[in-house]
Amino acid sequence: AYEGGVAGTITAAGNLVPHLIQAVRQAVLNGADPAGPQASLNVVRGWLNQSPLMHAVTKFLLTLFADLPLTAVRPPLVDLDDAQKAALAAVATPFLAATDV
Repeated sequence: AYEGGVAGTITAAGNLVPHLIQAVRQAVLNGADPAGPQASLNVVRGWLNQSPLMHAVTKFLLTLFADLPLTAVRPPLVDLDDAQKAALAAVATPFLAATDV
């Protein structure tokens, strides 16, 4: 979208990994190839798109990326179980150190 000249985007990943979105934006603005940060952003979007528990995934990922306290989702939504949290934390770890853009 940035290559098309848009000023910004609205995305569920915006609260989770704003540094990745900004990296894509800055690459385009600077005439660089945004493929690297876009690939990372696509991974995060994949987590959200593949989960039937998107709200629970988003809340849990915010504890990792934004140091927010874990809060429960409200019915009829359901929380992630411990195994789901562990699996998600394992795949999210590479993105935690990449917050400086």
